[in-house]
Amino acid sequence: MTTYEQKLPKPTPSLITEPLFPDLPVSVQKRVRRYKRVREPIWTENKARFIEHYLRFFVQITKHGAYIDGFAGPQYSEKPDAWAAALVLASEPKWLRHFFLCELTKRGVAALRELKKSQPEPRDKKGRKLPRTIDILKGDFNVNIEKILRPDKIAQEEATFCLLDQRTFECHWATVRSLAAYKKPPNKDKSAWEIAEIVRKRFEDELRYKSCAACPIFDRNKGNKVMYYMIHASDYDEAPRTNGTSTPESSSRIAPRSTAPVIRKPAEMN
Repeated sequence: MTTYEQKLPKPTPSLITEPLFPDLPVSVQKRVRRYKRVREPIWTENKARFIEHYLRFFVQITKHGAYIDGFAGPQYSEKPDAWAAALVLASEPKWLRHFFLCELTKRGVAALRELKKSQPEPRDKKGRKLPRTIDILKGDFNVNIEKILRPDKIAQEEATFCLLDQRTFECHWATVRSLAAYKKPPNKDKSAWEIAEIVRKRFEDELRYKSCAACPIFDRNKGNKVMYYMIHASDYDEAPRTNGTSTPESSSRIAPRSTAPVIRKPAEMN
């Protein structure tokens, strides 16, 4: 051992760093640098800001909407900038109409009630009053979700954003499935042909056209894959046999209404 090493103070065992190469001799023992724990995780504030910015663009498209927060209480009462529910309520424009804020803890529910009381009456840029409701639901979100997913609370046509910012593993998978299954997009389980037939029938029944046909448009470069359907509607008596174009080389034959309409490729035309 050198004279320099003999003069070094003996380090505390708990502060010794594990050497990268334990087989090699260590001449100088370094102390571990310790830092104080941050009061709030940096990512919590970033996450809340991200949600706020996302919903700002969300309402620019929808012009309305509902907001569900399954775990809406503040994680850090002294840090309002990291509270997603507060940021969303304060965001502009105030086009979100219905808020459903769920919380299990008494402290979180009390904070949500104070937040609701502090909200000014929502108005647009012209000073007109905007409709808005704020419902605070105390208890288990997995149970309360049944009180939210109802036609008198959220209509099928209402755009809805749901935040599931659980603390650990409080949200049940069955709850996520219930959220996903609530909204039923029209024609979700129908084929493209069935949707085209629905539209064709409406032209015929509601608009009273004599002849209506749903014509598939093919992409010859992709194996005659159907790209979309064209609805041909006409009061012309000859419409079931032709679409009205003068040159058969550039036209498509429309089958009679009693059979499935077919569009032939130009090379197959007579």
